[in-house]
Amino acid sequence: MSEGELINLGLKKHLIECPHCKKQIVHNWPGEKILFAKAKCASCNREFVIAMNQPRIEP
Repeated sequence: MSEGELINLGLKKHLIECPHCKKQIVHNWPGEKILFAKAKCASCNREFVIAMNQPRIEP
């Protein structure tokens, strides 16, 4: 396998605003866009989801 065929899975820092307390958190994720992930705010300790780089409160 050549070096050009390898996929870089390095994590990128995404700044996401917590939908609960509105503080910025860093969420490390490979790639430019977070398609879907669960996150937990380090400030208020509440969970939320991130879909298409947008924070959302779970129903």
